[in-house]
Amino acid sequence: MDSRIIQLTGASLKYGNLNIRNCGLDFFPQGILGGPTRDTAKTKIIIHPLGFSNEIETDIPTDGRTGKPRWIFRERAWVKQFMRTNRLTPNAKVIITRLSEERYFIAPAHHTYTQQLFSTGLLPIQMQKYSDSMNSPFRYAGGKFYARKLILQHIPPHKNYCEPFAGGASIFFAKPKAAQSHLNDLDEELMRVYRVIRDQPEDLISFLTGKPATKELHSYYKNEFQPKTLLEKAARWYYLNRTSYSGIMNIQNCYWGYGDKFSKRPENWPCSIRQASQKLQGVKLTNYSFERAIEESEDGTFLFIDPPYFNADQDKFYTCSFSKEDHYRLRELLHRHRNRLLFLLTYDDCPEVRELYSWATGLYNKEWNYCINRTDDQKNGTSRKGQRYKGKELFILNYVI
Repeated sequence: MDSRIIQLTGASLKYGNLNIRNCGLDFFPQGILGGPTRDTAKTKIIIHPLGFSNEIETDIPTDGRTGKPRWIFRERAWVKQFMRTNRLTPNAKVIITRLSEERYFIAPAHHTYTQQLFSTGLLPIQMQKYSDSMNSPFRYAGGKFYARKLILQHIPPHKNYCEPFAGGASIFFAKPKAAQSHLNDLDEELMRVYRVIRDQPEDLISFLTGKPATKELHSYYKNEFQPKTLLEKAARWYYLNRTSYSGIMNIQNCYWGYGDKFSKRPENWPCSIRQASQKLQGVKLTNYSFERAIEESEDGTFLFIDPPYFNADQDKFYTCSFSKEDHYRLRELLHRHRNRLLFLLTYDDCPEVRELYSWATGLYNKEWNYCINRTDDQKNGTSRKGQRYKGKELFILNYVI
């Protein structure tokens, strides 16, 4: 666990400002920067202050004129309460510790509880369940990054876990790791990269080290580079994924789409790769059909199933197609195994899908907010400001929540 020391000031007590400049942006997840006056951050962090029963969700605002970080947390009311609760005065020091990619613990630096906490590895109980939570190492079109918290609320207790359509595996990386986990995807290149991250993280990092995120290098790896080894193939895929618009890897739609402000910068790739490698240890990684992945799952396995939308232009985003017949086959397969497997299936909410799964235990229309931040335009080289959108999907379950 990584920590930083912050010194309190008079502004901390008066306005709730915590000067986090010395933490640096590398200490926080990508997308943490929001707009000057409203919440437009792609990613928020969760802070658990010592002495609080509740958690604080916040981002870092930017200056409206320069666009640079203001180096304070947007949510500030809790700081004064934190100082009063822990009897802190200006010039006192606090320690902020990163428990996972998006969760942080803050306490007085001198407090014996704080010292014991991190010397023994004993985390607050409410933090233990999130200690291995992280973002996916990939950008992935159609992924469940923004819906993660909502999906996690619907996951039942389980020992065995499987994702037949893994993609970026946002739910696997966000949830506590099961005793047995299985990630599967028909995309052979994607699964190759997963295996390299699991088994050769340092080799992958060594290949990527020193390579900046530039349009020229993106074009080189897309059009000219000829990988000769499995490692080189994985490194090429990873570089293009991290620098392409929305992580789209269908080569004819794989355009430059990196921005320093909202994309994970190359200097942060090693940390992400190492974290993902650690969580992937012992995980079964396969390139099966979805039928085989589901049929070979042990009784009682929980499946998170995120197929391509029933009504969608898939060819633009994915390297593997999924036809209407495939959707019907998936329905028949899940109906056949409904009494021995648990599943949460996410789909576009349309009459056809509701009819296909009318036999399921529960069909729930769910919504969540997400933001498309300013980024390089794929073709025209322009930029656009962050905009708020609402995600809508149908959650289909064969169990009672």
